[in-house]
Amino acid sequence: LFSSASAPTVFGLRRAISSQHAMSWFDIAAPRFVSALHTRDLRHCALACHSMRLALSCALDVVVVVLELEPSSSSWLGLCALAADIAGREAYPFADSNCGGWALPWQPGLPLPLCFDWSACAWRVAGSSVGSVLAAVPQLQASLARARDSGAPNEEPLQILERVVALGSPRVPLTVPPPPDVRLPRLRRIWASAAAAATEAAAASPGWPEGLSVAELLIQGDLPAGSRVAIPGVRLLGLDGTVPESLAAVDHLAPGLLELDISPTEFDGVADDDSDPDLGPGWFGDEPPRMHVAPDPARFVGLQRLQASFDGQSLVILGAFVHHLPALRRLGTLHVCGTAAVMAWLPSGLEECVVAVDAPACDDACVQGVLAQTPRLQAQRLHVCLAEEGCWSDAALWQSFCTARTALLQGSESQGLPLRVSIKDFPAESTPLCRPVP
Repeated sequence: LFSSASAPTVFGLRRAISSQHAMSWFDIAAPRFVSALHTRDLRHCALACHSMRLALSCALDVVVVVLELEPSSSSWLGLCALAADIAGREAYPFADSNCGGWALPWQPGLPLPLCFDWSACAWRVAGSSVGSVLAAVPQLQASLARARDSGAPNEEPLQILERVVALGSPRVPLTVPPPPDVRLPRLRRIWASAAAAATEAAAASPGWPEGLSVAELLIQGDLPAGSRVAIPGVRLLGLDGTVPESLAAVDHLAPGLLELDISPTEFDGVADDDSDPDLGPGWFGDEPPRMHVAPDPARFVGLQRLQASFDGQSLVILGAFVHHLPALRRLGTLHVCGTAAVMAWLPSGLEECVVAVDAPACDDACVQGVLAQTPRLQAQRLHVCLAEEGCWSDAALWQSFCTARTALLQGSESQGLPLRVSIKDFPAESTPLCRPVP
């Protein structure tokens, strides 16, 4: 009934649900519909009639991400990617469904989607800081007034802050903890600098607000030696590599972690062509290379999802660590470049495993090697991503490569292998635990 192939039926629902009994049933079923329907079909259903629009809007999970960039400074796709990183959920309208929630990029002057009733929607807010959210409140209230069906009064700025679920961004992490006199009851995700996260590293630090817990903490930069991250409630931790000082600072958090996200980084002893001969090999600019070590798997016994960039260098450090995580369910991202021999390293029996086939180094034989390892993995879902990473200057050649490899992979998918195939500019990542594996 709700498939895109039957669009006339979707719009014909006005007659099918005209009775009060039918609408009461739909009010109950709406939360399941918003999770199961494709975003495109969800918009169609919302336009079928006022009652359906209201029921669907009440069930939506939406985070309005306040972006400070000038509208001309980034493409729409770039804004959506940034909003997804800030809020930790897929961006509207590119998300497959509302399962796990949407991140809606918004800037002053931009309208909110009118297909939903914003007076009924339990929307939330995210921004780079408390100040940026407060500064955008007047323009956000104006956009809400245009998108509301009813004449509900605008909320006060402090009421808006009670809707905040995420602060900071990969580009502009928080440099200090949130103000202790501001109530942020729904805050669950923070992008923080090392100085803001390690609040006990310096005597002059303002300290983390008492009683403010954060479920998702993503730290930008190395934590200072001797510091300690004293933020309660962390279940997802993001680190810039595995330097000993950072691992020591978060050691007391490790037993309670469910997800660990390690950013791609340069490893010790790898010099580039621009290295200064006076500094010696392996030095980058004004800073020495960072020494990375493997985390202690005994401290991460509850870890269920690990996201890192697994290539020839990082596997030397993290390879054994992965195989000693008893609760691991989701793993990403293994880079396959030139040969599929590295596939033999992957553990078996995972719920999700993400593999990036780095083009153009991989030919049909490499893709066949990936497929040959699929039965051994016994994974519920093997996500194979054809990753461009800006290495193709000829768009037609890139399209030809993707068409041939996708046909090869999807042919195996039709034979019953648990494959998911995607084409992205950058390698795909494993699915956060808050969302089901697509």
